[in-house]
Amino acid sequence: MTLEDELKIFIETLYDIKIENNKEDLMDMGVIDSLMAVQLVTILEEKFDIKFSFVEYTKNGFFTINKLAESIRDKR
Repeated sequence: MTLEDELKIFIETLYDIKIENNKEDLMDMGVIDSLMAVQLVTILEEKFDIKFSFVEYTKNGFFTINKLAESIRDKR
């Protein structure tokens, strides 16, 4: 299982949603709101023992499966 697959399943389960495309920005699509985004960042930081910068996760397009996976890989 790829990191992208793991993230997709994790986020779909956490928020009871269906993600159709790994390139969809979950905030832009209205799938998650800003509070959910902060919660997700916190959970991922704990799960993967990493730290995202505020600047990083406020960039457009950060909340895609592909971008999240890329950021996690870069921090490992």
